Amino acid sequence: MAFFLKKSTLKGRTYLSIVESYYSPQKHGGAHRTHKSLASVETWKAKGIDDPIAYFQKEVDEL
Repeated sequence: MAFFLKKSTLKGRTYLSIVESYYSPQKHGGAHRTHKSLASVETWKAKGIDDPIAYFQKEVDEL
């Protein structure tokens, strides 16, 4: 099991989520599920976090 920070672009905004990667016996391979949705980069910048990607990457590293 591993975690990573996923960046998705939709309608000109960049959305972040922490995703868990794990082995699925039903698929006989890797699978992913969202651990935590984090809203958009623009939202976090408005809340005062200058670099939300680096900020949440630290959280992923701790997991």
